[in-house]
Amino acid sequence: LDEAAQVPFGGECVGRVTAVGEGMDPALVGQRVLAALAVGSLASHVTCRAELCVPLPEGLSPELGASLSTAFLTAIYGLDTLAGLQPGDTVLIHAAAGGVGQAAVQVALREGATVYATASRAKQALLLEQGCAGVFDSRSLEFADQVREATGGRGVDVVLNSLKGEWVDASFEALAAGGRFVELGKIEIWSREQAAQRRPDARYLPFDLLEVAAAEPALVRGLLLQFLEDLQAGHYKPLPLQVLPAEQTVDAFRLMAQARHVGKVVIRQADRPPTGALAIRPDGTYVVTGALGGIGLQLLRWLADQGARSLLLVARSAANPSPEAQAVLRQVEA
Repeated sequence: LDEAAQVPFGGECVGRVTAVGEGMDPALVGQRVLAALAVGSLASHVTCRAELCVPLPEGLSPELGASLSTAFLTAIYGLDTLAGLQPGDTVLIHAAAGGVGQAAVQVALREGATVYATASRAKQALLLEQGCAGVFDSRSLEFADQVREATGGRGVDVVLNSLKGEWVDASFEALAAGGRFVELGKIEIWSREQAAQRRPDARYLPFDLLEVAAAEPALVRGLLLQFLEDLQAGHYKPLPLQVLPAEQTVDAFRLMAQARHVGKVVIRQADRPPTGALAIRPDGTYVVTGALGGIGLQLLRWLADQGARSLLLVARSAANPSPEAQAVLRQVEA
C-alpha cells in the first residue's frame, strides 16, 4: 500500500476524554472536546495532540463540532497564512461545494475578496446564492477561459486547488501574473521546479495541514482558537452537514465517492458498542470481497490482528495481485 492508503479513516471528531498522557491535567478526563486533525477518529477511540483539543464551545452540537476544524483550518491557513489574501483580491476555489471549498468561500468573502468557483452543475446555484461572482463546471477545462473572461483577461490573484492532472495546468492558465497558487492536493502534486518552469512569475504554495500541525502545533492551535471565537461571534457559519449513524458508514463513503454531498458528512458513533458487536474467532472462516483493493487489504490486516486464522479472499485481481497486495498477503500469512 502507498502512504496515502495507510492513513486511518477520520480526521477530526468530538468526543469525551477517557485518558490523558504524562504531564496533562487529569481533570480533563470526562470533558467533551473538539479534536482537530485527529487521524483515525472514525474509530471508537483515538489518540490526539493536546494542543489540537479544545473544549466543545457552548451551543455547538457534537455533530457540528466534528465538521468544522479541518475544513476551516485548511481554508484559513491556505488563503490567509500562505496566500495573504487581501480585500479586492480575486480567488478561484475549486470543488467549492465540498467541505474545504465551503469553508474557503466564507473565508475569502470575509476577507473582501471576489470569489470564483468550480462545482458540478447541480451545485452551482447554491454557490451563487452564497455570494460567488461566478461558478463554472468543475468537470470541464473551459473554466480557465471563463475565469479570464470574467476578470477582463487578467486572471485571478489566488487559486485554491484540489484538482489534479490537466486541471492543474488549466488552473495556472487562470492565474494572474504574479499570482499565488495554493495546492491542497495529495496526489499528482507538482514539484516546485515544475511550477516554476510553468509559471516562473507565480508563487506555488503546496501544503499538508497534518505536517504543518506536527511542525508548528502552537500556530495551528492559535488558528483553531481564533476560528472558534470568530464562529461564536457570527463571522462564520456552520457548514452544510449530513449526519449518518455508524451503521451507515458505507453509505457515507459512497455518498462522498459519488460527490452527492454538499459541505461535510459526519458519522455519529453509538454511545456504547452495540451488544451484537462482531467477535473475531480463531476457529472461524472470514470471507472478504474486494480483498485486494486498498480497503480490503487494510481489513485483512485488521482481521489477522484480531485473531482471525482462516481468511477466504475474493477479488477480481486474484489471478494477478499487485506488488503492494502481495506484500500485504505475505505479512498476513506470517
